[in-house]
Amino acid sequence: MPEVQTALNSVISQAHKTPQIIQPPTLISSISKVKVSRDISGKLAAAFPYDHSRISKIKTIEGHKWNPDKKHWSFPDLDGVLHKSRKVFGQEQVHIDPALHVNQ
Repeated sequence: MPEVQTALNSVISQAHKTPQIIQPPTLISSISKVKVSRDISGKLAAAFPYDHSRISKIKTIEGHKWNPDKKHWSFPDLDGVLHKSRKVFGQEQVHIDPALHVNQ
């Protein structure tokens, strides 16, 4: 039984020495990004935290539609739309799904 207590103390000691990460760093740093990917219907989907100016920008893209269930904006994957989605957000950080780069 003393071996079990020693092992338990060792685990507890290590737990206190190891930094605890609540969220992976990639999630923390990407909270304010605009993310563009493809939804299950094949349309482009843009997701971002609520911001009135971003909503005004996304509404300039032809065929935009809000999806309340998935909480993202979608628009048809037409020629030039992906480029326009980057352009409308200007200097903001836009993350484009790497799978979309392959299709260009």
